Amino acid sequence: MLTIFTTQLQGCLKDIAQKEELVEEAARLLCQSLVGDGSLYIDAQEEMGGVLAEALYGQDRFEQTNPLYQNGSMATISPVDRALLVAPTSDHHVLLKTAKILTEQAVPFVAIVTKHESSELDELADIIIDLDCMDGLVPNDLGYRIGHPASIAALFCFIAIQLTMKEMLEEY
Repeated sequence: MLTIFTTQLQGCLKDIAQKEELVEEAARLLCQSLVGDGSLYIDAQEEMGGVLAEALYGQDRFEQTNPLYQNGSMATISPVDRALLVAPTSDHHVLLKTAKILTEQAVPFVAIVTKHESSELDELADIIIDLDCMDGLVPNDLGYRIGHPASIAALFCFIAIQLTMKEMLEEY
């Protein structure tokens, strides 16, 4: 089973790596807050919480990175800030609620989702990265697929964006 999972996961990560242009666009948008007077705010829903932990506490974190929500309240944000929203699906209720607030406040944002299903998000987000990896990778004896890579894929995508941002900031 581990061999199958590893092989399938490598394929999933390779597909994300092929979205290099979209990753660069996302990094460029998010860098705008770091070169100015803004902050980068991040929110990650459900199993995607690892992205938030990496962004806030990882060794490569940016000092201007903050959680978008603390104690259930949204941070005070402005158009000089940028946001990254991560959720299992593009129709996730918290993602869409947050996206509407950010749009109303003219705060540009990137959304990373494992399954893009919502045309509503298309109208709100500046950039959407669809990881397209909602299904499990390993078939079991009952015919179901297990070994869901959503959190691994989201973290991989975030680190790709983060590395690209660091490269852009070094050139700046």
